[in-house]
Amino acid sequence: RPSMKLEVCVDTILSARRAAEGGADRIELCSSLKHGGLTPSPGVVATINEIFKGKRGEKPTRCSIFVMVRPRPGDFTYSEEEVVSMCSDIDYAASLGADGVVFGALTRGGKVDEGVTARLVAKCKEHSLGMTFHRAIDLVHDWREALTLLSKLGVDRVLTAGQESSAFV
Repeated sequence: RPSMKLEVCVDTILSARRAAEGGADRIELCSSLKHGGLTPSPGVVATINEIFKGKRGEKPTRCSIFVMVRPRPGDFTYSEEEVVSMCSDIDYAASLGADGVVFGALTRGGKVDEGVTARLVAKCKEHSLGMTFHRAIDLVHDWREALTLLSKLGVDRVLTAGQESSAFV
């Protein structure tokens, strides 16, 4: 039976450090949590990676870094230009030492966008990055169909609030 992993969503260097010190196995690094999380700056990703790897004098941590890839607040339906940007963000996350990325893409009809998701998965596989499909899944009309598709596409994990607006009851 797989062991439970603790993942903490953070948006600052201090909160990443505190999550690691508190025993997190993985952080989901983003900016602008008030907007549901957006892609963080390269400088923040690089700094946290250096801290976690012990390159700034600290003891290295076992905590992995998953970077949010989301170019803007709002819905999860993306233009071609935004998808190109997301692929570039995956490249930079990999180059800065991230262990994985977090993303989600939907169609206007409330389904996982298979084409966009397949492109993002392929980009992650180029860099051997882990992948999490984020809470966009809570907005799909048929979560079983969505999970089947994500599994077929090779997505490693899914972050959900169980089709609720919040994980808190």
